[in-house]
Amino acid sequence: HGKIIPGIASSVDVSPDGKRYTFRLKETFWADGSDLTAFDFEYAWKSVLSPNFPAPNAYQLYILKNGREAKSGKVPGSEIGVKATDPHTLVVELESPIPYFLELTTTHFFSPIKKENRAIGESTYSSPESIVTNGPFRLQEWSHNKELIFVKNLLHRDAHLVKLNKIKLIICDENTALQMYKRDLIDWVGSPMGMIPPDALNVLKAQRKLIFTLADGVHFLRLNTGKDPLSNNKLRKALASAVDRKSIVEHITLSDQKPATGLVPLTYGLQNQPYFEDNNPTKAWTYLQEALSELHSSLDDLPPLTLCYTPTERNHKIAQALAAQWKKVLSLKISLEACEPAVFFDRLSRNDFDLTIGSWFGDIRDPMNFLEVFKLRESKTNNTNWENPEYIALLDKSMTESGFDSRKHLLSKAEKILIDHMPIIPLYYPTFTHLQKNVKGVYFSELGYVDFKYAYKE
Repeated sequence: HGKIIPGIASSVDVSPDGKRYTFRLKETFWADGSDLTAFDFEYAWKSVLSPNFPAPNAYQLYILKNGREAKSGKVPGSEIGVKATDPHTLVVELESPIPYFLELTTTHFFSPIKKENRAIGESTYSSPESIVTNGPFRLQEWSHNKELIFVKNLLHRDAHLVKLNKIKLIICDENTALQMYKRDLIDWVGSPMGMIPPDALNVLKAQRKLIFTLADGVHFLRLNTGKDPLSNNKLRKALASAVDRKSIVEHITLSDQKPATGLVPLTYGLQNQPYFEDNNPTKAWTYLQEALSELHSSLDDLPPLTLCYTPTERNHKIAQALAAQWKKVLSLKISLEACEPAVFFDRLSRNDFDLTIGSWFGDIRDPMNFLEVFKLRESKTNNTNWENPEYIALLDKSMTESGFDSRKHLLSKAEKILIDHMPIIPLYYPTFTHLQKNVKGVYFSELGYVDFKYAYKE
């Protein structure tokens, strides 16, 4: 039901200052029969924070004491704030109190790894024998580029509750998957492991067969605020006010998405009312005139702007719609540039762009998971050249605030600052879309996690 409950942990004690967590672990086993202990967690977390270990999401563990310093090589791994004091006790020291730390521990970033199997080397790490897990299912077979077969893990702590004996994941393109579904060859197609073909959405929606799950995410435009003329806030606001989001979700995305006027998903409760009005041509034109005045420029003399995006069918349609709306409302001609993913992300990292289409999906259900993306200019997740001292101060203060309402108030003020400065232009809140038959009891969360532990076939 989306609530945090103990898994391997039997109990957890938190120090009065909120910086030390002591987990007591149940007696559990890896799928090969060996003991799973607190030492496996310590080994896994310290591996991720090793300077030479390639872990793009290592920043998730920077909340551990000395985590960031260890990753940069400034302190040895032995000083990282995680220690197994015995096989069933894990002591965790945080840099500062983190209100959502227990929620973080439910994510795969904090999963354990069996050291002995990591030691066999990368060349065999993709074989079922080398992937030793501890969940309700274990990998039995992996035919690369074809399928993965999982079978019930009889050594799982709740094996008696697991009803399915086998799960087969078939690797294929979205059109093939849909045809196989129609022929009763597969039971689930679409999110979160794939997509429904865009040209099939209207028909399936009319047939009331699509299942929509609200996603904890947001699609937006990044703006390079360090580059003229987008260094001007009024121009950024003009572009935002000229966008018709309702038209985009009704005629392009087609999957019950909602127009976005903020960064944090609406279900988190920060945005009591829209921070700005969707599709307001009058205000957009006013902002444009103010921008031209501040830039000492005319419309004809504005430097050309380019919208860069990865070449998916949906992105291309959204880019065309945005260009048409800006042309109609602001008389601005925006060039469109589709870039292959490797080129796109390289340019993003070097701030070699004007505007780009982007998105962010949460790892946990906490507003900070979205707001911290744009906290620091140098952050690899920011890529807008924007930074604001008041925004940073509000986020930092929220980390020491234990009261729910007072913390929510601080984060709401921070989001309002972000949207007022407009280094991003929110577009829409997404949904997960899939087709499902014959299988019940699957937990599918707003974060995109799928759990087949309690699933069964009709």
